Amino acid sequence: MATVTFLLPAAGPAETLTLDHGGHPRSAVLHAQPGISRPAALVILLHGAGGSGAQALERYGWRTAADREGFAVLSPDALPALPGRAADFRTNPRFWDDGSGAGRQIRGTVDDAGFLLAAVDAAAARLPVDRSRIFAAGHSSGSGMAQRLALDHAGRIAAIGLVSGHTPPGGPPARPVPVLMLAGALDRVSPIEGGMRQLPWGPPQSVAPARDTPLAWARFARCPDPVVSIAGRVTLERWSPCRGGSEVLYYRIADLGHQWPGGAPSAIAAISGPGSDAIDATAVIWRFFQAHPLPR
Repeated sequence: MATVTFLLPAAGPAETLTLDHGGHPRSAVLHAQPGISRPAALVILLHGAGGSGAQALERYGWRTAADREGFAVLSPDALPALPGRAADFRTNPRFWDDGSGAGRQIRGTVDDAGFLLAAVDAAAARLPVDRSRIFAAGHSSGSGMAQRLALDHAGRIAAIGLVSGHTPPGGPPARPVPVLMLAGALDRVSPIEGGMRQLPWGPPQSVAPARDTPLAWARFARCPDPVVSIAGRVTLERWSPCRGGSEVLYYRIADLGHQWPGGAPSAIAAISGPGSDAIDATAVIWRFFQAHPLPR
């Protein structure tokens, strides 16, 4: 079993939790309003490949949402491809080991799920956490990692919110997990209908349709056929009610690329495609989380 050491700095609106896990120093930004005295919901926020916890917290709007709604956000850093060197977007990007095998030929297997659960425990030692309201939200590589947590630890993760990305192998989870996914019709990194893509790293590769993600979770939960609604640039497919009170929601945004809807524009729009203000993903995901605590 890995040894985990918690190095916790003085309290403040945002602080960095430093953990030694699996032989690697790991870190996560923890943000919560000072003085929380009642058990609060905790959102595990998982950045995309090449990003960081601090970047996701700021650019996706979760810090503002947490302050407004009174929940806490834990935004960890994935390990870079070469863990012994400083992370760099182009030459040494961070990415999650969600079980799909991506990057294992370079870095080997990384116990990211174990690290994230240890980071949750570190956060719970720092502030009161409502264990029935621990959620995971992620973009792209972080979307796969959020799904890994839900597939393997459905007794701890109440619901997940995804932007783009694909489902890693495995399943079904131990219980039906509520899932909300948002995807862009102009996403060239995780195309809705699948096909070839070119990442900033490595050769072109073929990927499965991103649309397979909500379909997989709807099958896991034995959902009925979806109901489709359209509002402007946003199409919603909703599978509900599913087993155990679960549901699956899938938003398709017509003018969105591989970006967080409603977030700050990406600095690499030439790769990621356009952003969109058609929907505030953070607000939509948080409302979904509020409706789906762990069943008692």
